[in-house]
Amino acid sequence: MEADKYVDQIFAEALSRRASDIHFEPHADGCHALFRVDGLLQEHEVFALEDLHRVVSRLKVLAGLPVYERDVALDGHLEIQDGDLPIQARISILPTIHGEKAVVRIFRRDECAMDLEGLGLEPEVLSDLRRHVEQRQGVLLFTGPSGSGKTTTIYALVEEIHRTTQGETNIVTLEDPVERDLGFAAQTPLSRCRNLTMGAAFRHILRQDPEVIVVGEIRDPETAQIAVRAGLTGHLVISTIHSRDTTEVFLRLMEMGVESYLVASAIVNVIAQRLLRCLCGECKAEVQVPAPTRKQLRVEAESPLYGPTGCASCSGIGYKGRIAVGESLPVSDEIRQLILSRADLLSLRRFAANQVTLSLRESASRHLIRGVTSPEEVFRVMPILESEEL
Repeated sequence: MEADKYVDQIFAEALSRRASDIHFEPHADGCHALFRVDGLLQEHEVFALEDLHRVVSRLKVLAGLPVYERDVALDGHLEIQDGDLPIQARISILPTIHGEKAVVRIFRRDECAMDLEGLGLEPEVLSDLRRHVEQRQGVLLFTGPSGSGKTTTIYALVEEIHRTTQGETNIVTLEDPVERDLGFAAQTPLSRCRNLTMGAAFRHILRQDPEVIVVGEIRDPETAQIAVRAGLTGHLVISTIHSRDTTEVFLRLMEMGVESYLVASAIVNVIAQRLLRCLCGECKAEVQVPAPTRKQLRVEAESPLYGPTGCASCSGIGYKGRIAVGESLPVSDEIRQLILSRADLLSLRRFAANQVTLSLRESASRHLIRGVTSPEEVFRVMPILESEEL
């Protein structure tokens, strides 16, 4: 195998199939090359394990990583040529019992739109985002599972801040690793900062006169404490945090040791986000959906619903591209009182149900009515809807 030609070929194939990730995964029977298309993994081919080292070495060369390092985890960036246009990509390499596993994340222009309007979020959610960004103070949090588009939305948001303020806003990011080079912000890759924790790096950033601070993820008590306090002292902090829904975010922060009065004062809005696959416009077909299912989805009986069929345009999958759905929970005075009283999760959820600007269910329902996605895709991404009592 000629590694350079093979890598070029698989990059070209990945771009033609609109893949967001390329996996080179070694197993006993060979190295499996897989593409992630619209959020789902698809096997492309299997090649001999003895060729894996040459392929990974070629990827390391393109990313400027040491080829001789074979027993450590490595991260880097490279560019993939799409005609005359370079596309940014990130590579992660990890040793396994059968060789090095490599994953290339491709930041395709159509899926990494640096435009809030192009993400598919409903106008109510965008309005909440913009209103809280204009205040330039407080903590704005995004929550959702991995791969739900949180980072892309944050990048689009800070791009809009940079554009609307004509570059007069000092924007800094602290990421592990940096997803993409924004071109206008000071981006710090924590993985390249020797002996520097997220919390320590955050403290250094606060000494550099920032106005907007993007933190890749709040994952430990130290970062949580600093992020919340920074939001109270004249900074806009934008970050992500893992939780099941918008209301659980507040309890997660308190579990990390952040005092309830700080959580209540600093958090201004929480956005929960998911990504739904879009039906292929060439082959989608109307489907019959039972009344109980329509009730779960909040779709009226007279609204036509559509499902996937599969054609050459979508490679037989029935879906092509993805769209974001979001739930916005602005932190009102009433919610602050519940946080201060350390209300339990169930009480918070019951109250917040009437406080959200738009729920995930409502957002998904709108896309169903427009014929953008299918009922089975909504249940796949949000299985809780299927298990809820009618």
